[in-house]
Amino acid sequence: MTMQERILLAIADFQAREAMPPTLREIGAAVELLSTGHVAHHITALAGKGLIRRRERIARGVWLTAAGVARVAALRDAETTERGVAA
Repeated sequence: MTMQERILLAIADFQAREAMPPTLREIGAAVELLSTGHVAHHITALAGKGLIRRRERIARGVWLTAAGVARVAALRDAETTERGVAA
């Protein structure tokens, strides 16, 4: 799984658990990236792909788009399938 895919899942998990978007630091902690700059780089790439929306200079300004939600669902399906095959 790529770092960007891990970040998408971390955003979705945080939003489901906390009912609000995560900060860059919270995303970094979830995917074990210490640098918020690295997190921001991946966030910018994900926004460019249309998977998330981002409001600059807002602490909790990251959320999934409809395409992002669909990608998260596909990633979870793939994880489930891999676990089922491995078991």
